[in-house]
Amino acid sequence: MNALKLYFRLVWFLKTPFILLLDRRYRSIPYRLIKKLCEAIGLVWGEDFSDCDDFAWLFKAEAIKRGYNGTGFIIGRALGGWHAWNVALVKYSLCQIEPQTGVAFKKLKDYRAFFVIM
Repeated sequence: MNALKLYFRLVWFLKTPFILLLDRRYRSIPYRLIKKLCEAIGLVWGEDFSDCDDFAWLFKAEAIKRGYNGTGFIIGRALGGWHAWNVALVKYSLCQIEPQTGVAFKKLKDYRAFFVIM
């Protein structure tokens, strides 16, 4: 998918205009691969040194290693504070991913994105 089209989809989906797209084209990720990527991270949670932002960066890195650049890093408010999680282009739709648990979702009221890097 081209970057301009993806930008407008992300704005609509995440309700934020603060989206930084670093490529011109994006390759979607198969939905069945999401859980495998979360398991491949192999990180154990630890305050400040292996927490949400580390899981989110590693999820994106695992996708890139397999040739899929259609994943993004989200910074926003969730779970009562600042949080980081992922967004992915899956075929012709988008989903958000909590990489610490492997849960993929369209929208959860407790998750509010502020800034996205893809």
